[in-house]
Amino acid sequence: MAYHVIYAAPFFMDATLRFLSGATHLPDTHLTVVSQDPAEKIPAEIRARIAGHWRIQDGLDPVQLAEAAQHLTRQFGQPTAYLATLEQLQVPLALAREALGIPGLSSEASRNFRDKSTMKDVLRAAGLPCARHALIGSVEQARAFLDAVGLPVVVKPPDGAGGKATYRLETATDAQRWLQQHPLHPDRPTLFEEFIRGQEYSFDSV
Repeated sequence: MAYHVIYAAPFFMDATLRFLSGATHLPDTHLTVVSQDPAEKIPAEIRARIAGHWRIQDGLDPVQLAEAAQHLTRQFGQPTAYLATLEQLQVPLALAREALGIPGLSSEASRNFRDKSTMKDVLRAAGLPCARHALIGSVEQARAFLDAVGLPVVVKPPDGAGGKATYRLETATDAQRWLQQHPLHPDRPTLFEEFIRGQEYSFDSV
């Protein structure tokens, strides 16, 4: 019996293709792919090991992800897994899985690590110490946080990934310059975090 596994990848970047290549070697598996990029962007040696492909307009849209899976299901049977490695894809993919009844990480759990403010709240509620933090949507809130916590602080998007748009503000001048260059808005708050020095550990699993 062969399992049907769907791999979602909006774009075929180098790191994505390495994961995809590994997935094509899963035993007893028909691997299909959903992407925003055309199948022709997959290297021929990898494409030859893929059972099917479905292209969508927006690779981060949970509705389109679910519709693509339905098309592939009609061709290859009910999927046992719907996977992706891109962090920004985890919440929309979880929503698509839930809509289709495919097992996997829930949308609630996905949001708990995608939203870094929520993640810290969850960890603190479980008894794990975290840096002091706040979602900041105005200059007044920013100044109140800086007065309470002190400098340096780290500022970043609450759903950021890979250190993108992340800054360490060391001095009052740094903070003033950042506030001038990055207008704050209550509808799109920025995560402010206490900066803590210490030993960093990482635990990854598949």
